[in-house]
Amino acid sequence: MFSPTKIRKFCAYQDRSITEVRTKLKGYPLLEEEIEAIVNQLIEEDFLNDERFASGFVKSKLQAKGWGYAKIRFHLQQKGIAESLIKNALNEIDETDWNEQLHKNIEKWKRSNELSQTTYPKLIRFLASKGYKLSEIMQNIKFLWFLCVALVLYSCTTRYEIPSLKQKYYYTTQIDHKPYIILIDTIIEVQSLKFKVQSSKDVLHTAFHSPRTVHPTTLKSTAYLIDNSEFTKPQQFRVVYKKRKVNALLNGKKISFSNSFTVYEPPVITEFPQRYLDSLFATHIYSDVVYAQAEGYWDSNFSTEDQIGKALLGGVVSTIKKRKLNLKMDIYVPQNAGKTERPLLMLMHGGAFYVGDKSSNAIVEACKYFASLGYTTASINYRLGFQPTKVSIERSGYMAVQDASAAVRFLITNAHKYKIDTSCIFVGGSSAGGITALNLAFMQNTNRPESSHKSLLHKDLGNIESVGIHNDITFQIKSVANLWGAVDDLNILNNNNISVLSYHAKGDPLVPYGYDYPMQKIVKKFAPVFFSKIYGSGRIHDELIRLGYREKLVTVDTQTHNLWETKGKQNDTYFMIVKDMKTFFYNDLIPNPVTIKHDTEDCQRYFITNATEVDVNTWQCEGGFIINNNEKEIFVIWRTDATDRKLISSGAYKNGAAFKTDIEK
Repeated sequence: MFSPTKIRKFCAYQDRSITEVRTKLKGYPLLEEEIEAIVNQLIEEDFLNDERFASGFVKSKLQAKGWGYAKIRFHLQQKGIAESLIKNALNEIDETDWNEQLHKNIEKWKRSNELSQTTYPKLIRFLASKGYKLSEIMQNIKFLWFLCVALVLYSCTTRYEIPSLKQKYYYTTQIDHKPYIILIDTIIEVQSLKFKVQSSKDVLHTAFHSPRTVHPTTLKSTAYLIDNSEFTKPQQFRVVYKKRKVNALLNGKKISFSNSFTVYEPPVITEFPQRYLDSLFATHIYSDVVYAQAEGYWDSNFSTEDQIGKALLGGVVSTIKKRKLNLKMDIYVPQNAGKTERPLLMLMHGGAFYVGDKSSNAIVEACKYFASLGYTTASINYRLGFQPTKVSIERSGYMAVQDASAAVRFLITNAHKYKIDTSCIFVGGSSAGGITALNLAFMQNTNRPESSHKSLLHKDLGNIESVGIHNDITFQIKSVANLWGAVDDLNILNNNNISVLSYHAKGDPLVPYGYDYPMQKIVKKFAPVFFSKIYGSGRIHDELIRLGYREKLVTVDTQTHNLWETKGKQNDTYFMIVKDMKTFFYNDLIPNPVTIKHDTEDCQRYFITNATEVDVNTWQCEGGFIINNNEKEIFVIWRTDATDRKLISSGAYKNGAAFKTDIEK
């Protein structure tokens, strides 16, 4: 069905000649008067201008293809351009530009051919095929006139030649004044004489007196008409070259033929690296970067979670007085990862808000792994320690959230240095780190625990943003990796729609899977004295489902607390967890994957969705021909004789992630 918008789009895609547009319009069920009216309208709207077309055609073919005067003039005539416009367009080119391009063609030929007397005929034929006059060629190659004329006359035994065509290759051509793509099935070439040039006299004698038999050259091919249709049928096309003339037959019927071929090179997709899914990069580490200063007991204790009981008994003296602490982080960045801004993943170690360090083995290995995928990652130390009271313990958890917020704001402030995409922030942690990650993502100042406010014995800890610099910076977490963590209040989950991946042992002895007191393995019946009940991953999972958030809970049937480490080293579960984190985070990086859609109004047009997020895209067509391609959209005509028909798109998003999708016809 004809659409004015479609024909304007056809003209806007690239400059067209008036004859070319008329030919396209004849493919629609339109009267001749209607076609002329449409053409005149397009001319008035400046979609069509033969003078502009001719000028642009001459410049592009000279500069891009290296064509000479004669070939450009011939092709403009084929496109129906008036002789006066052709002459004006050609006269726009200075004679020095013609000679410069001719010289470039000579140098190009010499790079792949040895120049000698015996190869001069090939050079002359090559330059003549580009459309240059014999006089121009002679002036540039500086060879004997009469010898070259003799060689050219000898090479012109047959007027029409197809030396560059290859079997099983596709070419574009004009058959009966219509565009076709042909597949060469068979070529039977003329047998030519071989001779060695000894002197100009020998050449002249060979050229004019040597006896020879001229054999016809036959070309058999399958031709496909390229018009406005969705499908094109195969047709039998045969060309017989004889001395000084050519016979062309389409399906056995004699037709006119331009005898001009251009190799059809179909676009081929580029396979892009699977950034954020495959380990592609080496890692550089910025160690001990100070991100904030705050008053606290300590921010590092190398005891493990298994040694929390002993650490609690030994740390009572250290909690008598606070001191100013330099809070530090280690930052892991992918090397040679390009200019692309990277998503940020910040991880926090466990240790009951009492022990632990950013150098925790599992945390370090996870940071390195995600940096190798293309993330900027960070492992932070935060304030640890508390007095043996319920209020002090709650305040230590809140201070960890303040420190984590300060760390994120520091990284946002230095986003340019570490190439961070501040719209893609992921957080995660194990145990106390998991609790901190959940609170960082969901807690707001209105949800501050009562113990964080001023009381008779304690000063006000301030809002979440009270620690660190740039307190006015806000941010949004995309996704949380909650590894055996918990929250004090399920209501905070209502604050933000954030994806949550959780891992938790059903029989966790330190952080409850459901709703219960923590640390029962250590303090046993005294748990209610020191702690309030908290909601573990099982209850968080139920609430997230009720709210309709994207979430995943992996429940492990064991009595273990730390699922990804055994005796301080990562175990098999560690690899399962980081693989799940990778896939889970990736879905938030690419929330709307690219797909290929078929235009319902234009049967040849296909386009990719979510194009604004795409940095680069490539196309490939199987079982059809791509006739126009501008990266985000493509125009295809399908072969009816193809058994499989598929259109493939492969590219990369602006954040560097790769995609590959296809659609079958």
